[in-house]
Amino acid sequence: MTRSLFPVLLLITAIGFPTGEGFADGDDSPEPPIVASDAPLLPLWERQKQVPEIHWAVDPDLAVEEARQRNVPLWVVVHDDADPLIDLLCSGTYIEDSFCDLVGRETVPIAILLPAEEGSGHQEQSFRRTVEGPVEHRCPLLRSVRCQAHEKAREWLSRGSLAGLLTRRISGYWLIDAEGKILKNPNHLPLGISTTPFAKVIAASRETLGEKHASHLLWTFTNRRLEVAQGLLDEREYQDGSKVLNVLLRDRQEFAAEMQLKIDALVKKFSQEARSLLERAEAMEARSPHHARLLLGRIEKSFRGLPEAKEARERLLKLPRK
Repeated sequence: MTRSLFPVLLLITAIGFPTGEGFADGDDSPEPPIVASDAPLLPLWERQKQVPEIHWAVDPDLAVEEARQRNVPLWVVVHDDADPLIDLLCSGTYIEDSFCDLVGRETVPIAILLPAEEGSGHQEQSFRRTVEGPVEHRCPLLRSVRCQAHEKAREWLSRGSLAGLLTRRISGYWLIDAEGKILKNPNHLPLGISTTPFAKVIAASRETLGEKHASHLLWTFTNRRLEVAQGLLDEREYQDGSKVLNVLLRDRQEFAAEMQLKIDALVKKFSQEARSLLERAEAMEARSPHHARLLLGRIEKSFRGLPEAKEARERLLKLPRK
């Protein structure tokens, strides 16, 4: 009996006796993986909930261009890094769905954070969205951009007519047009700023800009569609390109003149290609009506929505069928 237990005792000795760690309250789940201290996971509430964000401008010069094309005001926000108000706003109003939606539809937001006088301001945050995810970086206050965005915005503001705002140690906001003209200038940002009163301020600015304007989302998609349509044109994928072009023409009226001109320039390129093919079809009509019919049918199908497609259809109907 004693000899039969010897191998078991030897095995227990080699493995070691249980210490009780990991077995408290009957929990035998594995220990959570350790995350590098310089890149912790996002807080649980951010990972569990899709937290809305204001899409703060990364490049102020591009923001001015966007405002001009969308026909919306720039919302210039100035915060003192040492002002406790900014923490309340960034953890409250600035992540509310309705407020973020309003800002994205009606403005181009630019944030400037004035460094704390004693040099004790915030530091850029490194984080991971998942345990295995890559290390990312962001401003812990603005969330959607890195700290270099508000640093670049501060430099941009120092070059303009509103440079005097940088000498003030108070939070404030200004609505200005793409030319730098102040549209609305409350003395300072009230602690209780919310969607409804801010919407009224923006609505008042539209008296100067006019009612026609596009959202940030539409502007983003429109720029992407311009790139896609140009690429399809270069590849002579006229049919797919014309589909994208028709979407651009549908949304054209939402934009100011600058974006409309960009869309018109692309339409002109498509029309030139279609016109060139129409001329080829015309040259074929006398010697090879069959091939002319095929080409006209291709033009009608490939450039649908453009005047040249309609012309191709009309000429196709006039050609003899034999």
